[in-house]
Amino acid sequence: MPTYDDWTPIAGNQQAHGVGRARTWLRTPNFRSLAKGHGLPINAYHDEHLEVRQDSYEAYVEPVGGGSRSYVQHGLYDRLNDINLSMHDKIVNHSSWLSDSSGLKNRVKIKALNKCADAKVNLAVAYAEASKTSDLILDTARRVDRAYRAFRRGNLGEVAKQLNITPKRLHKSWLEYKYGWLPLLMDVKGAAEFLAQKAMSRKPNFTVLATDRITKTYTYSVPVTPFGGPPTVPFTWFSSCDMEVRVGLWCEIDYPHLAEMQQLGLTNPALVAWELVPYSFVLDWFISVGDYLTALSALQGVTVHRAFISSYESRATAFTVPRSERIQGADRYVSEAHSWESSHRGYVRENWIPDTLEMLELYPPRTNLFDFKKLVTSLALIRGAHRGPGESIGNTRL
Repeated sequence: MPTYDDWTPIAGNQQAHGVGRARTWLRTPNFRSLAKGHGLPINAYHDEHLEVRQDSYEAYVEPVGGGSRSYVQHGLYDRLNDINLSMHDKIVNHSSWLSDSSGLKNRVKIKALNKCADAKVNLAVAYAEASKTSDLILDTARRVDRAYRAFRRGNLGEVAKQLNITPKRLHKSWLEYKYGWLPLLMDVKGAAEFLAQKAMSRKPNFTVLATDRITKTYTYSVPVTPFGGPPTVPFTWFSSCDMEVRVGLWCEIDYPHLAEMQQLGLTNPALVAWELVPYSFVLDWFISVGDYLTALSALQGVTVHRAFISSYESRATAFTVPRSERIQGADRYVSEAHSWESSHRGYVRENWIPDTLEMLELYPPRTNLFDFKKLVTSLALIRGAHRGPGESIGNTRL
């Protein structure tokens, strides 16, 4: 396995600025002569870029009335690698970056498997909800008819009431659209796509790519007694972290009929049961159980010939200490302002095998996105719940 490292030779030096790179990679013999497509391997690759910068630091004692200085510290403070490790320690032990980014790879894997599943319509759920769907269509048709008759009579108040566009009934229209009509139209669209796929045939070989990223900033400050004694001054670290994860799969459909049944939702009873649980979509706002269950059966009828997972991580940390001056007796104790900066950029690519054991390690990813639409929907659900039992809207009971 070839390696390259120009960071280690300077890591132990005490200098103002240092830049280095360390990488390792795997080479496949005669790679260029291999057949393109599924035969090409995923070679492991690891690459790190490091940069450290520090100011000259001075701390000294001098007589208040004037005189020569006695330096306690004069010049560069520490070695490059010690500064780099110190900055890394602040991210690990004084920020939530590790926990914040820990679920990113799992989330991207599930996103890639959902793309691989290419689910069109869940016929089992549609059949179980057929009665509610027909009630929704029939009730809407009746209300439109009553609204038309009221309009002809000039009774606009009754028109607004029948169409659920009054302030007290507007939430019903929103929920009908969100969890009644929209899912129905998506099912129709998915069914049409499936029929078109049957007519044109699905490509036996296909590639799936999925990516996601997270960016966070952190500030950590601690009071420290400076040179010369109290009072304390703040030592502040500022960190900016970013990570992007990408997953790629090269797939082939081995069993077309099984893959088609999976697309129609006929091979995953756990997903059907989850979709039929009242208000399950509310939990999906925060924990994507539905996507997780879809991912578990995504590879039915499909063989993954090769797959990779890669991550790019960037971390930058800056440390600043303000100038401090203290007088004790006849002496003045001075600590000049100084700062450290450290940055790390790393790229890792690994071979990924989405087998049964790997599937068991997946878990429902958390989602932190609570946007305006979800806020409106939650308020509509609360409003509907206070009005007591009512009509069916999709798989939601109001």
